[in-house]
Amino acid sequence: MPKRLNYVNILFWTGVFLFLLLGIDSLIMTYPDEGRNAFATLYMINSGDLIVPYYNGEIRYDKPPLLYYTAILMYKFLQIFGFEDLEVSFRLVSIFSTFLSCLVTFELSKYFIKNRYYQYLSVVIYLGFVNIFIESKAFVPEPLLSLFINLSLLSFYKIYQNNQDNNIRTRNLWTYIFWISIGLGMLAKGVIAFIIVFLVICVFLFICKELHLLKLLFGNPLAFLIGLFIGSGWFILVGIKTHGEFLYQFFMVHNVGRFTGSSNMHPNPFYFYVIVLLINLIPLMEIFILSLISFVTSIKDRNEIKHMSFLTTYFLAIVIFYSLSTGKVHHYILPSLVPLCILMSFYTEKTLNTTSKRSTLLFILYLLPVIALFIKVPHEFENLKKYLIIIFSISPIVYFITINIQKGLILHITALKILVFYIIITISIHDIFPNQKEFIQAIKGKKIFMVGDISTVSFYNLYVNKSPKTRDIWYVNHNLILNSEDLSEIRKSLMQNQEVLIFTKGKYLDTIMKSISEFRQIDSNLEIEIKDMIVAQSKIKVVKISKNN
Repeated sequence: MPKRLNYVNILFWTGVFLFLLLGIDSLIMTYPDEGRNAFATLYMINSGDLIVPYYNGEIRYDKPPLLYYTAILMYKFLQIFGFEDLEVSFRLVSIFSTFLSCLVTFELSKYFIKNRYYQYLSVVIYLGFVNIFIESKAFVPEPLLSLFINLSLLSFYKIYQNNQDNNIRTRNLWTYIFWISIGLGMLAKGVIAFIIVFLVICVFLFICKELHLLKLLFGNPLAFLIGLFIGSGWFILVGIKTHGEFLYQFFMVHNVGRFTGSSNMHPNPFYFYVIVLLINLIPLMEIFILSLISFVTSIKDRNEIKHMSFLTTYFLAIVIFYSLSTGKVHHYILPSLVPLCILMSFYTEKTLNTTSKRSTLLFILYLLPVIALFIKVPHEFENLKKYLIIIFSISPIVYFITINIQKGLILHITALKILVFYIIITISIHDIFPNQKEFIQAIKGKKIFMVGDISTVSFYNLYVNKSPKTRDIWYVNHNLILNSEDLSEIRKSLMQNQEVLIFTKGKYLDTIMKSISEFRQIDSNLEIEIKDMIVAQSKIKVVKISKNN
């Protein structure tokens, strides 16, 4: 039995990792966050400055450096083996972060789910969330932050449980892990890591009337100091080097400002995360319905509510906290998906062990393909829409048959559906965003301008042309004309027989054409060509100016 279990474990976790790799190179670096993060990381590699992050010639105040550091280490490590793909190397940071979050999920599920089969199911559910699939392939700090928040809360729960068992040695070990995880979380995204972790812990202990147990987390001064050093050391250095400017911009503008709305960044309504959660559940609707059946019928069971109180507090505290923030982005609630997937697995098991009669409720999911039929999508999304309608038409029947004939296959059916769903998404990306590499080839050796901050253009201009700054012709936005400095720079490049490319949105095209029309009057050999090009996830207008020799 142990040998068979070990074999299943190896097979399962290998499958998890391979699934996470699916679609890692389907898109070039996307706009805006991936482009900015990738630029800051590559600039660190080129400049050797590991303290102050830069983006397109200016200090990047948005993020602490853990994402940059781990990406540099990953890139340098893979270079030893001759692997030079920069985009994949950077994105592997999120792949490994998500994989480790799966391990955390599995470990935490053991406290609430005794059946190993449904512990595996909690991981499969986690992998099925739309946010997890997207963010695990994105070069952004959220998977790192989510990992360390989740690891901190797993550590706390182990400390909490071991206190009841009076296991001091194990409790000390997890205290170190707890504070190191918080420190790394702060290095990934700032003080929000500390706030989220202690919000969940304090609310949970308050509900349990055990707030006095907070002292367990501070019983090891060395662990606390190590976490404090990891979490604050870099902030002290960057504060000194930028004379406090980074600290003000990061904490007051990008943290306090986003929460209060004073920075006017990513404003969204209070119910925003309800929509986000529903979108996350799209590939998992059958499991959600099954878990909801038992959750509703068990809501008066006080013993069960107490047993699951940590998970429900964990989930609700994060979602409510971010809902109170004025600035909201879909991936902020990533850490809340760990308790949600365990709750869904727990209540799915309970439903399947009690009755199969209510499984007919699955057929309510036929509303999805019916609704989808009436949703108009752009032409390039039509094939994806057809495939998804087929999946959503077949899967409720498959689940219904499985539940009523062989419940033991629910894990396999769920894993298969998720795999098929995301394979279709990955394949469809190539139809929706074709010829992405054309953009990278097109900019080689060219003088690049852009109207507005298009971070993908900035990053690849640095990557391909070694240009540390891509001129942003923001005057087109504000003055509806190119300024003399930009025109002079374009003229200088043309005199050196260098082609000029201007990346812009269509609405600014007429203004650009009027501004550069004088070049043709001066030099009749100039050629001006306008074409559409896929840049990240968008169709961008490209104005090409060159000399006809």
